[in-house]
Amino acid sequence: MMPRFLLAVFLYLALALPALASTAVPGRVLDIQSFKTPNGITVWLVEDHSLPVIALSFAIKGGASLDPAGRQGVSQLLSNTLDEGAGEIKSPEFQGALRDNAIDLRFASDRDDFSGSLRTLTRHQDKAFDLLHLALRAPRFDPDAVERMKQANLTRIRSAMTDADWIGARLSNDLSFKGHPYARNIGGTLAGMNALTPADLHDAWLRDVARDRLFVGVSGDMTKDQAASAVDRIFGDLPVGAKQAALPESPMPAPEKPVFYATPQPQTNMTLIWPGIGLHDPDHYAAVVMDYIYGGGGFSSLLMDEVREKRGLTYGIYSGMTNLDHADRYTVMASMQPQNVASSVETVEAIADRMKNQDVSADRLAAAKEYLIGSLPLSFSSTRAIAGALTALQVNGRPVSAYDDYREKIAKVTPADIRRAAARIFNQKPQIILVGAKPQGLDVNTITVLPDVEGSVTK
Repeated sequence: MMPRFLLAVFLYLALALPALASTAVPGRVLDIQSFKTPNGITVWLVEDHSLPVIALSFAIKGGASLDPAGRQGVSQLLSNTLDEGAGEIKSPEFQGALRDNAIDLRFASDRDDFSGSLRTLTRHQDKAFDLLHLALRAPRFDPDAVERMKQANLTRIRSAMTDADWIGARLSNDLSFKGHPYARNIGGTLAGMNALTPADLHDAWLRDVARDRLFVGVSGDMTKDQAASAVDRIFGDLPVGAKQAALPESPMPAPEKPVFYATPQPQTNMTLIWPGIGLHDPDHYAAVVMDYIYGGGGFSSLLMDEVREKRGLTYGIYSGMTNLDHADRYTVMASMQPQNVASSVETVEAIADRMKNQDVSADRLAAAKEYLIGSLPLSFSSTRAIAGALTALQVNGRPVSAYDDYREKIAKVTPADIRRAAARIFNQKPQIILVGAKPQGLDVNTITVLPDVEGSVTK
């Protein structure tokens, strides 16, 4: 196994690093240019003329958390239908134009943003930009295309209702964001998705596609002037959006009794959720290092060492941070035999207490910093990845120097910083969600109906 793993790593590095090498300058992770187009749109660009490929990423603030009550999933359906015909071009011809010109066009919706990405060969850029512009400015929403995408989404929802991982995520959102729009099922409910009409999509399009909340990242075979022209060509005539409702903050609720939902599988999926630390918080970088040491570092983490290696309670356990515009959460996830759940919860919480009260070893801290700093370039192995990263930085309010700052700030994290971050995250008992086989030795609240999946319709 080890030689094959090392070969895979070697091949990945061999393919990834040349893409980065052509976009970096000495002392910087990426050579990012930030500028405004003649129409006033801010663009972040990383030039790379080593290949005739252009990638563009964009995001528009808003997203599925603003879907109207009873119409959850409309932003999801909008992302599915924007490329199903636009202007005078019907769906088959539109998809054919993308295919014939090797254009990769995608749209997506999450809780805080509506987004899209485009990748094209340089020689097909004019066609690619025209199709993206047309999709954003004149989507058709033909009834047959809308119905086809609705049925695909209904199939997705029904399939997800039998998937233990998805069920765990649904329950996690419902409990950890209780009472907030983030708690809703943004992928849509069965009733809500089935009731959506082309008129609903038109309303969502007017709400979600707006120039004043737009962020754009470009990477690849373009100069600054070319990128400015392309961005104005695509987005320059988008309307200024209507004022959006401001979402409140979503603090982590006090934990309830562990929640259990039964599914026909032999193992139990376990999720533990605590409050998180935000991207702009002074302790953010300490939390990043803490997470790597605690559970985010794979086989090098304390959780893998204690829960898997020493006790044999699971094959794998990991942790991670979730940062949204109005909420931050910290999560641990694992799957195990039902008789191991209680011991696993006890061990996870014991290691959390250790992180709060004891300094991590110098060796663990050094190894975590080395990995977190050294692996950063692997995030930029393609023009698409770079363009997406440029957009994400802007959406999250980070400066052009963010990746360079990251290296410096990670390097400065101390054991005391890690204890402080851990004390803030692990300041209460976690909310525990269990899905699958019923756990043994743990008092749980059994639920039989998934929240916000069947849905109801209001208009």
